[in-house]
Amino acid sequence: MAAAALRDLSQIVGVQQRGMRYLLSRAFL
Repeated sequence: MAAAALRDLSQIVGVQQRGMRYLLSRAFL
């Protein structure tokens, strides 16, 4: 169960990082 929770958390963090990178790229372009 801990492994599944860590996997979900890592996915959420990955999505947030991708979103921030997308916003930063739009801001600079």
